[in-house]
Parts: sequence; structure tokens; C-alpha cells
Amino acid sequence: MKFVIEKTVLVKGVSKIQGITNRKTDFPITASVLIRTHGMNVSVYATDLETGFEGFYSADVETEGQVAVLSKKLFEIIKDFPSDFVQLEAVEGKMLKISAADNVTKAEYHILCTNTDDFTILTNIEDMVFYELDALTLKDMIDKTLVTGIPDDERAHLIGLYLEILEDEKNIIRMVATDGHRLIKVDRTYEISMNIPMKTGVILSKKGMTDLLKLLEAGGQVEIGFRENNFIAKKDEETIVSRLLEGDFPDYNEVIPEEIETRLKVSKQSFVALLKRMLILTNDRFRAIVFHLNSDKLEVTATNPEIGDSKEEIPIDYNGNSFEVAFNPRFFIDSINEIKSELIVMKIANEKEPCVFFGEEDPDYISVIMPMTV
Repeated sequence: MKFVIEKTVLVKGVSKIQGITNRKTDFPITASVLIRTHGMNVSVYATDLETGFEGFYSADVETEGQVAVLSKKLFEIIKDFPSDFVQLEAVEGKMLKISAADNVTKAEYHILCTNTDDFTILTNIEDMVFYELDALTLKDMIDKTLVTGIPDDERAHLIGLYLEILEDEKNIIRMVATDGHRLIKVDRTYEISMNIPMKTGVILSKKGMTDLLKLLEAGGQVEIGFRENNFIAKKDEETIVSRLLEGDFPDYNEVIPEEIETRLKVSKQSFVALLKRMLILTNDRFRAIVFHLNSDKLEVTATNPEIGDSKEEIPIDYNGNSFEVAFNPRFFIDSINEIKSELIVMKIANEKEPCVFFGEEDPDYISVIMPMTV
């Protein structure tokens, strides 16, 4: 195998697999990238056996073939390579020679090859039916739900995002995520019915969706589909295949409180700034801050015997009774950072019920946070 490719093109492809190949697994091949020639194109493929990525890129191919090398080492070499065009050549199937394609730059690297036979393709996407979505809309939904984090837990509802297509309700695509202490729900409407054959929702891997974000960031349209218990997203010449998670996702409608008449409105900028200051006095043992709700002001206090205490007030528009309730401020900050509206609307019934909040101009992105006991 021997070909010449533009450095920025190769870097673009190899950079998108770093999240996949840098994960710890029991299989050494998951740290490698498989590079293959296809006529006048070169493909870059990697998998952690749960998520796979393949991209096709234009190249000047002299001899065809394939080679596998450590993904991280290849990326570190090519990202700052001193030539705009890079030549890759397999040497007796044991080494990959990386050199400058021009006759001026003197730069040459050799890295050991790994076994190409160990690679498995997660699923075949030929003859698949795909459905188009706006890439930035899908990216925004994933960004918003991923604030719940990826815990060290094997339960599907904690390490996954729940995806639903609600054709009967104004063509809504919905994502829901939880970490057991909070729940995020995002709805977006698409204009044309996609008729995706989904009788129930599916659970997408949070890790796989993290990898998908790199595919979506340039905007445009993305095609999505399902096959053999896999979620597939295809954009231009790049494809992500992510295995669906098995398990039950809790009924999120039971977590979200029914209509609450008590509402509080507060400036997003003032509120998040206050929360960040309060966060200074929290740690792993003392995470809670206390909201003291009154008709025209919100008093927030933090007490940490290991550090100190604090108290602040900000003006609010509130139509309920006075009471106190404790929350983890980090959960509010995570969600508010994804809200574009200038005003935050919070619905709190009492000190025992969850708090529901959203941006005034985007009620289809809601966060539900459980209160804490102090």
C-alpha cells in the first residue's frame, strides 16, 4: 500500500476516531486504526466493538492495500507534520512509513503495524433506508442531554440516551437522559414526516453520541437509520455506527411533575453567576446549597464546616409561598449553560418535589432536579 494525501484531510479523519481508540478495553486492536485504499480513495476505520467510525477521503493511490497502526501515535505524528502532503507506505506489512510527499521537506517516521485481521465491521450499511435531519439540531439535542455525564455504571438508562420519534405529535424527535439525580428532556420538531419504523424508543450509547458530535459540528444534513440493533449516522463520506443498549428506560413521565402553578422567574446571567460563586464553598462531602424562596427575592446559602459559609440574594418574580429547599448547584449550572434564553423559569411545588426549569423562550428543553436532604 502506498498513497499521498493532503495532511489536513488525513488529520480530519484520524482526529474523529481519537475518542473511540483511546478508550480502555481488553482488546488491543481497539487502540488501532485500519487504513485501506479504495480506488482513488482512502478509508479510515476504527472501533471499540460498541461504536465504529469509517470515513472515505480523496488520495493519490499508487498501490492498493491495507494497514493497521496505533491510532494515537499516527495522529500525533501527522497533526504537526512539516509538509502539506503526506505519503504513507506499508513496508513489508510490518511498518508504516510516513514521509513528506514533496522533494524539499526532510521528514520520515516509521511505526509498527498491528494485525488487520482482528478488525470487525459492526454492520453493513449498504441498501439501508436513511432519514435526514438537520445536523446542528441533532448536535444541540445531544449536547443538552450529555450534561448528565457518563457514569461508571453498566445500567443502560444511566449510560444511554433515550430516543423517541413521536410521529403522532407534530413530528417530534425526543431525547431523554438521567443520572438518577436529574433528568433532561429535549423535544425538537421536524417539518416532514420521516416514518421511521420505531414502535418504541431506543437507548443510544452516550459514548457513541459523544463520538457522533464530531461528525455533526460542521452543520448541514445528517442521515440516520437503524439496522441489526445498531444506530447509524451518515454525513457526506463519514459514518458512525453505534450499538443500541439493551435494557429498560424508566418512564420519564412519572419523574416529571404534573402541571405546577407555582412559578419563579429569574435572570439567567444573575442566577448562574450566583450558583458558580456558591459552588466555591462546596466539596464532595458538602454539595448542597439552600434556596430560601420569598415573593420578590431568592436567598441562597451555602454552609460547609470544612471551608466556610456564604449568603446572597437576587431579585425574582415568584407567585408561591415561602419555603426552603436544597439542591446540588452543579446540576443547575450544567443545564443553564445549554439554555439560550435570558430568563429562567422554575416550577417548584415544595421542598420535597423535584424542581422543573427551562428557558422562557425554549420550553421544549426541560431539566428536572431532585432536592437534597441536609
